[in-house]
Amino acid sequence: MEKETEQKKYLTPQGDRLSQWNQWRYEHDAHGNVISRGTSSSNRQVYRYDGDNRLTLAEGNGMKAIYHYDALGRSIRKVVTTWPTGTPQQEQTGFVWHGLKLLQERHANTDKIQTYCYESHESYTPLACIVAKGSVRNYFWYHTDVNGAPLDVTDEDGKIAWSGKYDAFGTVNSTTMAYFTDRERSSRNFDQNLRYAGQYFDKETGLHFNTYRYYAPEIGRFITPDPIGLNGGLNLYTYAPNPIGWIDPWGLAKDKTYTVTRNMNAIEAEKTRKAGGLVPGETNGVPDRRAKWVNIDGANYDRTTNPKPTHTATLEVTKEGYDM
Repeated sequence: MEKETEQKKYLTPQGDRLSQWNQWRYEHDAHGNVISRGTSSSNRQVYRYDGDNRLTLAEGNGMKAIYHYDALGRSIRKVVTTWPTGTPQQEQTGFVWHGLKLLQERHANTDKIQTYCYESHESYTPLACIVAKGSVRNYFWYHTDVNGAPLDVTDEDGKIAWSGKYDAFGTVNSTTMAYFTDRERSSRNFDQNLRYAGQYFDKETGLHFNTYRYYAPEIGRFITPDPIGLNGGLNLYTYAPNPIGWIDPWGLAKDKTYTVTRNMNAIEAEKTRKAGGLVPGETNGVPDRRAKWVNIDGANYDRTTNPKPTHTATLEVTKEGYDM
């Protein structure tokens, strides 16, 4: 299928494999993985994969990046080699996870550690970042859109440290003010690498690591087929029909998100905290394994029950969870 407009041109051959978008060209292997991506022969990267179709090597434009994973498929280390003066220089970054959410990135060359804090146990919306180097700690606060993508980051003095202007599918122009278009900018040794829910910006390739796959924001598609096959949708490379109202934090299946709240008293709030952000059910006052949904009757929306609610739990749920 070929389509042309005044601004864009794309070519999709058999199997939903995109081979061209504007000046970008893409080549695939027999498994459907992108093995070459670029705008010209001099601005081109090549990719290699392991037996599980995970990206293990990216090379081109004067750099070579090697990626390592744990048994769960999470990225745990990246080793990047460059030759700025003809002599190889190597930079290593390690990643620490809490479940399937990125907790830390640790830079071996500079001893810098960035620790990420999220709004709740289940949410992918970042709340804060702690940057540690030696005995120095700097604190940064995220200001996000409704789906949790960072729009602005402020430091502990309330000054803008990073501001992002997104295109339709996640390519970011970073700015000091919302309407300028400078490319990536960092402040006070802070790297803002979070993008859409569950995504981490890989500066060497321009791709976004999306837990189980890499995402190419210039085309709004993944560079490998969906690991769960057609269970994730008919198009094996698509991200979501609309990134404003949908997320795909694992790179497996798109989800429409809803924000729901439950008002509660201090006792229930403490039980929720101990349950890792969930709202536990009870039998005769004893927590059990039943789910207590926040959108049922009696969820104390009007704060009129006794004892009077003093806390509010906010959760992001998928359509399946919302409809149950």
